[in-house]
Amino acid sequence: MATTIFVSDFETTLQNRLAHPQTWKEVATVIYSEKQVVTSGYVSTVPTTGSITRATVSGHNHTAIAMTAQNLTISSGQEVPVYIDFADLAQTGYNLQQEIAQEMGDLLNEYVEAQLLAQHASFTDVGDTAGAITSGVTTTISVSASNVDDMIRGIKRILRVANGQSKMRNQGVFIVWRPADFELLEAYVQAWNKIIGLVKSFLIYGENPVVGNALQAA
Repeated sequence: MATTIFVSDFETTLQNRLAHPQTWKEVATVIYSEKQVVTSGYVSTVPTTGSITRATVSGHNHTAIAMTAQNLTISSGQEVPVYIDFADLAQTGYNLQQEIAQEMGDLLNEYVEAQLLAQHASFTDVGDTAGAITSGVTTTISVSASNVDDMIRGIKRILRVANGQSKMRNQGVFIVWRPADFELLEAYVQAWNKIIGLVKSFLIYGENPVVGNALQAA
């Protein structure tokens, strides 16, 4: 019995899965490389604004832009070794191979995401100060249906105060919710959708929605 292993398709499926869009990849800097040492540079000086006077040629205070090199050595890694009997592979064929590749990509993505979130000790704490979402506070926030929206607004306020508006707009912001807390967020959004639907219903149908109205049927 002949068994065909689609190596190139397997690699392509795995690579596509590793490159699958995820929020944390948009916020963090993710580099894919086949080299052991990755050398890159970044601007280590921040220009400042200054005042000028028209019709003058002096008084300019220039900021010298300095580039700093940084090296990333890839000396360790993660793998997802698998074993499958050739007989099983022959009886399942092409699709199973691609499913395995996708699963391997998902597991590696989950591992990298976990490593990113494990750096939380270097992040800025956000806590509760007398009911206000405050930066630099470690007091645990008790998430509830009544304050889940306050948390989102508070975090965005903290970013704006820190002059992070442009980065927030360009790179985005994400929140990792615990399952129980995310359920509260979903309930909040669904409640508002119902209110919006009710307002829309009254605007369209008046005080007596006609039979068959989607809102009334719900």
